[in-house]
Amino acid sequence: MSTRTDKQAMRVELTTVRDAIPAEQRDEAAAKVAERLTHACRGRGIVMVFLSFRSELPTLPILERLGEAGHSLAVPHLVGTEIRPVGYLPGEPLASARWDIPEPSELRPVDPKQIDVVASPGLGFDRQGYRLGYGGGFYDRLFTRTRPDCLRVGIGFHVQLVEAVPHSSGDQPLDLVLTEMETIACTR
Repeated sequence: MSTRTDKQAMRVELTTVRDAIPAEQRDEAAAKVAERLTHACRGRGIVMVFLSFRSELPTLPILERLGEAGHSLAVPHLVGTEIRPVGYLPGEPLASARWDIPEPSELRPVDPKQIDVVASPGLGFDRQGYRLGYGGGFYDRLFTRTRPDCLRVGIGFHVQLVEAVPHSSGDQPLDLVLTEMETIACTR
């Protein structure tokens, strides 16, 4: 099988697993991941976190916690095949955008070079720092536009950890993977 075929099969499997997580367990996991991410972001300024949709780990409580800890926040705005970071203030109005992904009603651009931490979504993660996304390469392209010292973090549920994510040369590895159960330091 090819990397592409392997990735697609893993996407189907992990989407089913993630969709089955009960709402109460999602909220508990989000609180624990918020604590881990806030700890990982100590001493860093601007933190970008995705706005969750579908059955992703709920990120509004995570953004709120980071804001309370004094971080400036950014979230993704999709333009074509790129993520363009925009500023976010907890509680500000959100609108449904492309693929029903929420984003702020008011778009305030943030230079990717100013971002200190990017917390990215994924369907699956491995301990080597590879993430399985939805297949568009949005975060891989974003990571190439951030500073080399920008901390790349994958956040999700512990059931999304897999032995190995199929990857190719264009896949950008993470520095950390955070779940409700552990913090995994990766080497990129």
